[in-house]
Amino acid sequence: MGEFWGTVREELVTEVFWIVLGILIGTILNIIFRRVVKMYRRNRRKKEMELNKNNFLETRNILSLDHADPHYELQDISVKDTGKNLYIGFPSELLDEIRELDPNFDIRSSVSFDQETDFRNLEDLTGIAGLAQMIQMHKIQVAREFIQLIGEGRTLFNGTKYGVYRIKPGRTSDEKENSSLRIELFKTDYFTHRVFRSIYKELVNQNHPIGEVRKFEELHKYYPFLTSFGMNTFVLLDNGDDIEIIFAKRSKYISKQESESLWHVTMNEGLTGTDKDGKDVSLIKCLHRGLQEELGIRVEHHRFIEEEYFMDLFLEKESFEIGITSYVKLNMDLNQIKQLYIGAQDAELETDALEAVDLSSKKIKKFLENNKLTPAAEYTLNMLLARQRSLGN
Repeated sequence: MGEFWGTVREELVTEVFWIVLGILIGTILNIIFRRVVKMYRRNRRKKEMELNKNNFLETRNILSLDHADPHYELQDISVKDTGKNLYIGFPSELLDEIRELDPNFDIRSSVSFDQETDFRNLEDLTGIAGLAQMIQMHKIQVAREFIQLIGEGRTLFNGTKYGVYRIKPGRTSDEKENSSLRIELFKTDYFTHRVFRSIYKELVNQNHPIGEVRKFEELHKYYPFLTSFGMNTFVLLDNGDDIEIIFAKRSKYISKQESESLWHVTMNEGLTGTDKDGKDVSLIKCLHRGLQEELGIRVEHHRFIEEEYFMDLFLEKESFEIGITSYVKLNMDLNQIKQLYIGAQDAELETDALEAVDLSSKKIKKFLENNKLTPAAEYTLNMLLARQRSLGN
């Protein structure tokens, strides 16, 4: 009897051993399979992103700076205010005219990073000879443009905003090796931004190397010109069976007159001091502020947000502005969005119309046959479509 139970125990131990071994092997094979599938999908997505990017860059003036796969994790993005300031003061001889038209127009004194006010330090930083003199000439030109526009009834806000001092893309140190961003900012304002845009156009027309920037090292040399950091966001509507993407028609009241007839991303917002979150500057706070100001999507509607991610960093070379692509997926329909849009603070200032299109290549192609996008919107759309499988469509 003892031998019988001994034999049973041995057979039972053997059976348990093989069962456990089978489970372990199955688990290991499953892990390996999932990693292989993940690597395959990531490589395929990278190829699609590169293909979309290269096809796009052949026709539009965009420089891709960094990509996440498929998106940046919020904890891997660091945005800091360096405490540096760059302001070009409004010409003293035109102060009375601007104040008569708009008593609330914000006026600031000139300051150039290290507290110099003649901007000669910027010539050393950028290597652009005569830049200080160009600033003096172009600020008068832009000031007269402001006076004319305000006199015609246009709304111009000279609020403070952020420019880009440094950008450091990288990878996280953990096993995931996710894409990461470290962004350092300086304070500036809209008048300063417009002055540097005016100078940039003159330099490009003179075939200056600033118009041929191809990589980060070259870009950082001209950081005084990087007076804007823009959020380029498409809103996606999850209707259960389908996903729609919302395009926004640029308003005739916006300052860039060449964009009046173009369609743009759903929401386009620049970083400002209101986006500070403690010592840091929050991209999510800027994103939510833009949704509220331009679309009327307030805090109480955040429960409808299913996803919100940042994807790509780029330079729009036509205006020499840094942008980041992003999307927000909402469990809402177009009628709900339009009801909120009616009461949005900046709706009339920013957009003339909203249109939802099915997020499918066929429907988007048909929309684009009859409508033209801004370069930033076209780039954001291309990079979003490259990740379409990760959007659940």
